[in-house]
Amino acid sequence: LDSQGRLKIIDFGHRDLLTKAYSTTEWELNLYGAGNQIGIFDGLQADVFSLGVILFTMYFGYPPFINAKSNDPLYTHLCKPDENDRAAFWSYHKKRRPVLAVSEDFKDLIGRMLALRPTDRLSLTSIRNHTWCQGATANSETLYTEFMRRTKDC
Repeated sequence: LDSQGRLKIIDFGHRDLLTKAYSTTEWELNLYGAGNQIGIFDGLQADVFSLGVILFTMYFGYPPFINAKSNDPLYTHLCKPDENDRAAFWSYHKKRRPVLAVSEDFKDLIGRMLALRPTDRLSLTSIRNHTWCQGATANSETLYTEFMRRTKDC
């Protein structure tokens, strides 16, 4: 993200470096990488996870968790099937940024992009067609103003 609020998208390298699926027992990467991937590694699904982390960070101004590992309580709350656990994840973030409106559609999108099992993550087409992505969009000036406001609030 540059000083004008323009986003540059990069290839995280997973897709190009690993053109074939590799079997792993556990795949742990840094914050932006998909943690705890069990079974077959798929670079595209890892990139969806990374994009979910970036989208969350752009929205809130900070990352959704420290590490995508089972010892990170925020990550485990998000990944559990229990609705109360997911509610605890979103409640924590709402307390940190109470001025932000967080829609159910946004929560659903992030949860499905950051799913623990890579096969449970949305495809790029599903992300593009997701209800949250189909909503109203702002013009460049409005985006810049909002970006500057959120940057100041962090």
